[in-house]
Amino acid sequence: MEEMAQERINRLVTLAGKSFFGHAHSREQLHQVMAVLLLKHASDRWNKTHKMLREKLGDDDAAIDQRMKRLRFPLLWENRIEHLFDHRNHPGFVARIDNAFSDMVSGSRGVLDEVFKEINFNAPALGQRNRKLKTLIADIANPMLDLSDDFRLGEAVSCLLESFFNGLPTVGEHYTQRKVSMLLARLLDPQEGMQICDPFMGTGSTLIETAKHVRGPNGMRSRNVSLYGQDNNREAWTTAKLNFLLHHWDDVHLGVGDIFNNPLHLEHGGLMRFDIVVGAPPMEAEGPTAEEARRDPYQRFLRGCPPKGRGDFAYILHAVETLGPGGRAGLVVPQGVLFRGQREGVIRRSLIEENLIDAVIALPQHQVYGMGVPAAIIIFNKARKTKSVVFIDASKKQTIGRKAMRWSDEDIDRIVSIYRKRESVAKYAYVSSQAQIRNNQFNLSVSRYVGSDRGDELSTAIILNEDDILKLESELGQVRNDIRIELRNLLGSDGDDILSIVNEPLPPYVREIGLVMIWKNGQLGILMVDVASFFDRRNDEQTRVPQKISYLRKSNKNRQPFKKAARSKKPKEVLQEEATMI
Repeated sequence: MEEMAQERINRLVTLAGKSFFGHAHSREQLHQVMAVLLLKHASDRWNKTHKMLREKLGDDDAAIDQRMKRLRFPLLWENRIEHLFDHRNHPGFVARIDNAFSDMVSGSRGVLDEVFKEINFNAPALGQRNRKLKTLIADIANPMLDLSDDFRLGEAVSCLLESFFNGLPTVGEHYTQRKVSMLLARLLDPQEGMQICDPFMGTGSTLIETAKHVRGPNGMRSRNVSLYGQDNNREAWTTAKLNFLLHHWDDVHLGVGDIFNNPLHLEHGGLMRFDIVVGAPPMEAEGPTAEEARRDPYQRFLRGCPPKGRGDFAYILHAVETLGPGGRAGLVVPQGVLFRGQREGVIRRSLIEENLIDAVIALPQHQVYGMGVPAAIIIFNKARKTKSVVFIDASKKQTIGRKAMRWSDEDIDRIVSIYRKRESVAKYAYVSSQAQIRNNQFNLSVSRYVGSDRGDELSTAIILNEDDILKLESELGQVRNDIRIELRNLLGSDGDDILSIVNEPLPPYVREIGLVMIWKNGQLGILMVDVASFFDRRNDEQTRVPQKISYLRKSNKNRQPFKKAARSKKPKEVLQEEATMI
């Protein structure tokens, strides 16, 4: 019965929001809906409390008024949402709404002061929305919609936010689906008394779900945690603040500022250390420049500075550096950070060698609204007692809903169980040693460790002894040398110049691809080689010589440009006759 009541409330709130948003979604509209929900909550609490006091105290109006002032959000009788609904067609309706919120703010003892400076229903630019605003008040004032209970209100707001961001996939930022936030909370398992932070909080939903996981000794939910959040977007801060208020979290530490140039949570002259750090770094955001990273007063980038235009690892390094001695972090990141090379590869290698990465979980598509690329969860742990890393391929394990891929509760249970037990499951999970990750050139792509064509290969690798490994490395070195020699022969006079700028050994996956692309001075060379023959270790040397298939190169000053084949000028009848002869 409780579940049915909650589902009805979620549906009514979501439909009211969708009707108000229409096709022109905006954060301003979202904040107005959330503010009206807060007014509805305050009105429902006012009605229930007043009825209870009237039954208890009778006609003692002075005592009742004194008790009513102790409410979290005290209201005057005429500022309740029911009264606004009754006067929705009267002149000055929108001004009445602003007055109601001013009344609620003045009685909130400072809780609402700052956030409601960002919300104005009576702005001149909003005149054309008055009709929609009347409809919103009518929908939310519905007597069937009881929002007096804090838990039910919070659940409804979570559904509203998910509906808002799902309806706007090009919002310019991303929103982590609730199931992913719930998974993060269960993986990190926060406890009472902990300090929890989301340094890129967005709507604050992930931080809220993490806090809701905390339980007391009696198994009931506990609020005995300290919550911190930061975002460099003022609108995101307003959304997060309203989200926390609607979940009855008043005492949270939320701020606006750039975490690189202006981290807000500091102590003892340095960064505050947290027990849990959770969140999803912003997509395609710029990190600090190389000079800014070098001069960082908090020394967050000693492992390296991410390349320009790819700030993913800058946010990851900030999260790692804010962990306490036994801290844990769960971050939702684009899967590119798992395998991209160069500077990002150096940072990733450092994190692996420091034994900070505990698990990597590939997520299904569309689990993060606004993130157009596949995402993954990386779990960091500063108190690890093992050097293994758990890889879980959850990208294909989901229930297909009407519009998006969704996990079931059983899917989440399975992921958490495998992570806790650290066990390998065919085609789903694999527990890798650091040696195997090193042999894979510190590539953390889940598909490299989990899959139908990887299980036997990886299982065999762990039973090789040291002599076998040394022999294989020697043979691999010879193979790479042979390939380099052949490349020099195939590339001609340019071979030495091109090979001189290649500092890394040829990647081991050349065997699978058989395609080498070389870029130099604006020139693109494409070389296709049958490299599989290099891996046939036979006595016949000729079988180890690759066969050149094709070599294409753009023209430069020393070469004539490629010319298109001349179109035949033979009559159509002659061409048909020749084709028939063939």
